[in-house]
Amino acid sequence: MQMRKIFLVLVLTVVALVGSGVRAEDAEKPWSVDLNVAFMSDYMFRGQNLYDGASIQPYIGAGYDTGYGTIGAYNWSHISADGSANVEEFFEMDWGLTYELALDPVTVTVGNLWYTYPNDNDDIEDTTESFISLALDDSSYNDFYTINPKFTASKDWDVFDYYYYELNFSHTYEGGVLGDGVSMTPYVTFGFTSDGEKVYEDDGLVQVSEGISVTMPLGNMTVSPSINYTHKVDDLTVDQFWFGVTLGYSL
Repeated sequence: MQMRKIFLVLVLTVVALVGSGVRAEDAEKPWSVDLNVAFMSDYMFRGQNLYDGASIQPYIGAGYDTGYGTIGAYNWSHISADGSANVEEFFEMDWGLTYELALDPVTVTVGNLWYTYPNDNDDIEDTTESFISLALDDSSYNDFYTINPKFTASKDWDVFDYYYYELNFSHTYEGGVLGDGVSMTPYVTFGFTSDGEKVYEDDGLVQVSEGISVTMPLGNMTVSPSINYTHKVDDLTVDQFWFGVTLGYSL
């Protein structure tokens, strides 16, 4: 628990210091760094509530544009905060490597993820997952109402040995009555699985989630509150209203 608190303090300190610093130069650069921390009411993942209580989720990611695609790496964590009496706290730290290639109007991303649970007992096992995603920029041919379709296929190669597929649609409103620099994005996500008997009751559609987020500038940082709802489709998913706010900074 002490290590978790130290880790959290370090992450928040970095975000605060960077956010209060000088804005990065506007010149084109091949690299990027993103820092953010989310404070969520629950830890929701693919239709399941993995932690029924407040979840603190720091993230740091970096990317480098090689001219032939962007190579990226990131670290994401879940830190259990206040939860219900029947839920055991745990600490999760995930690592990811990605490669992204823009083939207008489609962006292809492939990657590998490592889900790890340091300092927790053997009841939670580390696992590994690979994925590919296809994101379509439909603004190139749709002037009326873009829905930015994105399809992701993931395969757990280790503990759960299952496939998970996700289809996401979203639309971003910017400026206007929202104000300068403010954007609002409603979304809907459909989650499917196959060979998922270790995670879900049945194969096929297992969850539907929808929500809306608003991103606002705060000095050199951004603040993004969100509200979301997940619909129970499978017996092992849940009906859940969840919400949170994310503080972010990009170099």
